[in-house]
Amino acid sequence: MEEYSVKDPIEKYCQWNSIDVNENANKYLGPSGYFSFLLEDYMKELVNLLPKSVLKMHLNGYVYVHKLPYSLYIPYCTGHSISRLLKLGLKTPTISSKPARHFDTFVDHLANYLITLQHYFTGAQAVSTVEWYAGPFIKRDGLTIRGIKQNVQRLLFNLNYPTRIGMQCLSQDTRILTPTGWKSYKDLKIGDLIYTFNIKSKKIEIKPVKQIAIYHYKGKMYNLKSKNQDQLISPNHRVVWLSIDNYEVVRFNPIEELLKINSPIPIPTPAYADNSSENYSISDDVVKLVAWFLSQGSIERVKQENTEYERIVLMQPSDHQLNDPSEIIELLSKLGFKYSIDNNPGLRNVRKLRLDQESSNKFFELIKTKEGELPVWLYRLSRRQARLFIDTYIKGNGLIEFRRGRVRRRRLFTTKPEIKDILTAIGILAGFNVLIREIVMDPSSKKKLYTITLTENKYEYIQEISEVDYEGIIWSVNTDNETVIAERRGCVFITGNTPFTNFTIVMNAPRKTIETNRAIYSGEEVETLVSYENEAKMFLKALSELYFEGDSIGQPFTFPIPTIMTTASWIWEDPEIHDIIFKTTAVRGSFYWLNTRIVDPDSSFAMCCRLAINRNDLVYTSNNVYTLRKDFNEAREEFTKIIERQRFGGLWAVPDVTGSVNVTTINLPRLVLEARGCDDKFWELYDNVLEIVRISEEWFRERYLMLMSRYPGMYSMIKWYLSEFPNTHFNTIGLIGLPEAAAIYLQNPVLWKEGSRRDWMRAVSIMDKMIEYAVWKAREWMVETGIPWNVEEVPGESAAAKLAIIDSKIFPELLSYFDNPDNPIYSSSIAPYYGSLDLSDRIEIESMLQKKFTGGVMMHIFLDQEPDPEALAKLTKKLVETDLVYWSYTPAITHCNTCGKTFTGLYTECPVCKSNNVDVWSRIVGYYRPVRNWNPYRRREFWSRKHYKSI
Repeated sequence: MEEYSVKDPIEKYCQWNSIDVNENANKYLGPSGYFSFLLEDYMKELVNLLPKSVLKMHLNGYVYVHKLPYSLYIPYCTGHSISRLLKLGLKTPTISSKPARHFDTFVDHLANYLITLQHYFTGAQAVSTVEWYAGPFIKRDGLTIRGIKQNVQRLLFNLNYPTRIGMQCLSQDTRILTPTGWKSYKDLKIGDLIYTFNIKSKKIEIKPVKQIAIYHYKGKMYNLKSKNQDQLISPNHRVVWLSIDNYEVVRFNPIEELLKINSPIPIPTPAYADNSSENYSISDDVVKLVAWFLSQGSIERVKQENTEYERIVLMQPSDHQLNDPSEIIELLSKLGFKYSIDNNPGLRNVRKLRLDQESSNKFFELIKTKEGELPVWLYRLSRRQARLFIDTYIKGNGLIEFRRGRVRRRRLFTTKPEIKDILTAIGILAGFNVLIREIVMDPSSKKKLYTITLTENKYEYIQEISEVDYEGIIWSVNTDNETVIAERRGCVFITGNTPFTNFTIVMNAPRKTIETNRAIYSGEEVETLVSYENEAKMFLKALSELYFEGDSIGQPFTFPIPTIMTTASWIWEDPEIHDIIFKTTAVRGSFYWLNTRIVDPDSSFAMCCRLAINRNDLVYTSNNVYTLRKDFNEAREEFTKIIERQRFGGLWAVPDVTGSVNVTTINLPRLVLEARGCDDKFWELYDNVLEIVRISEEWFRERYLMLMSRYPGMYSMIKWYLSEFPNTHFNTIGLIGLPEAAAIYLQNPVLWKEGSRRDWMRAVSIMDKMIEYAVWKAREWMVETGIPWNVEEVPGESAAAKLAIIDSKIFPELLSYFDNPDNPIYSSSIAPYYGSLDLSDRIEIESMLQKKFTGGVMMHIFLDQEPDPEALAKLTKKLVETDLVYWSYTPAITHCNTCGKTFTGLYTECPVCKSNNVDVWSRIVGYYRPVRNWNPYRRREFWSRKHYKSI
């Protein structure tokens, strides 16, 4: 093979084992992931847009500017106002919906809103008080817990994936077309390729499956019917249809929108789509030969004296309307096949051609398949090749019907279901509308004749949409185009097929909020939130039960991450809520825990991106907009007191319409290494780098303002729903590598593995000073400029390794400070997870310093077995009395890919079938993902974490 003049980057990508490729554990191997990888690589050149001083420090590893290159165009993370969404309805650049009036619409609006806004931010999306705002819809719809759970399930599935999917599902008997055949829900896995329809280009495109949703469902489905259509889809499923006024316009709307149309609804058929794929690497002669074989061929088993083999037999009707008796002879001769001819095989007007053993073997080799198997490449034909195949097949077992001298339709026949599937797929690839009908030829044997009808009709009309009761599996996949080519009951159709989100479940912790704020129904304010306590409790129970159950095979949900306010009396006084929350926590982890003994629940709402904001740092203006006071000469004393109160409670919280503009992180170990034991030198370096952070964050804020001013259309939804941005969003200083920095400062490489409590307390004192200095600077800038600033301990999913790698090359002695010198990676916690600390020591150290941060901070309690739910409840009560701000219980979860069972606990071998083919799930930096999806440094870091056996 000729060598390429440039190295093909797909090799690096498909190795799936580098920090660039696996930077985000939510990504999956596949073509779209590859193209995203290439795009990011191309966009790396755009980092030169950064201020030169910032770019230099970023490239040299002193600071880390997060989310590059995307952060050059879109900000970091945000909280949203659910009440604003409910008042305005859902308005997007393509479609607008009136405010919700029913619970299913409430669920759809919330999910689609967060999914759509995910495109405008690089990080997390958060909403709070969801259970309370759901109240009026649940009450007015008269829903039982069963109906609530069904809708909350849709919300959970919709938000669990990085793109839209969820309850937009197909029935169990629906199959979708892939380049390897027709597949059902049992046949597909993430990363598989499927055929999709690009509604913009109107082309058939192959895309990878990003996610798969499969679960049992009982409830209403919608049956879309016409003479040639029989679709069965779930509520909220998006239908591909054509604008009634202009069939050139493809529309893509939830089924509920189509119910409002009082006329037949035009839908595109496969003939509407353009299969512009390149020719498959097979000759036209082989395509025609395979068509002859599938239409009139068979395999005979031949037994001779000392041998047995299979040979190819082709039947050629001599009286077919299109048959040229010499054609198949010429084709076999051209391919070099040897054969014998039987002109009198016992069938009228038919002759039989038998290939000899050598030619039969050559035939199997030529069509790239084993004996008795059909060539899979038939599912990859170009439009031209597919038409060539069909034209040839018809000569053997089909016919063409004419009307007024023009072709009306083509019909293909077969008695074999596997050939029927191939003919259906080839018809689609050839650009035909396809309809399959079957006739039972012999009732005793139930043998069927399949007729595949091909027409040039580019659209059909849905004549009837009816609700039907359904119980069984529903399923869907997700791709970039968000469409599939599907088949059900002989009807072929094109149809439709998620974000980093966090919910704060406030329960009754923020009394002032729920007793003052009013619920929203149909866009109007109604009773206060507290009036819907029963409905809020049912919502919480339904959500918790769904987290406990996991997905269809027992794997945990990644998103949304629900945060619990620990002082809510429901947790401790309502037996049902108490049981389901702690049972779910023991089996799935699921929840984050916000200590509202420290954090004021009425002024804080949690978010899962290590961002925390004190609402008291923002002053409400007369325009009902959050902003910092402009006149600091008058309000300086009051403002300073408000800021100082924040010293006593580090928060992981975000109120409505608030978030982080961007994050620039300081590499603390690097500064200690550069200082080489000189205390004054360290603080000088620290001060200089903090100024670089200030330049970086202020530049990003000004850039976003410029972009939104010049290109308002690109940021339309931010302007509609977050009009205060960026006034209400913080500039964030990130800190990483705190425990390593302290160890280097004390010149003690084994500090966290072999150190004493006294050693750890010395490290705490050093880390305390580092945090306090950054907080002091942030407050100074905030008072000086009126721009919100905070300090957070960043997750550093990939930054932790990238910075450590840079530093270890410059300072080889640094390697001795890592748990594994072959895996340099900094900690994104206060007490490192590789440390040999007892749980009580870890809690003490974390609680001493978490409260010092004015931004996000997190402690994960990793468990290697399923804990007792009541033991978790007792520990939680104890933790509430400490100064911990935010924590999680994170039991490892193991899923066996062989027997399909899922276990809570850390196993390298399935406890049931003993298979080693298992997936371990844990929190990479905050959200559950299978360890195999982590970047290689994080994968190795996982096995160094201390998992506690008891609590």
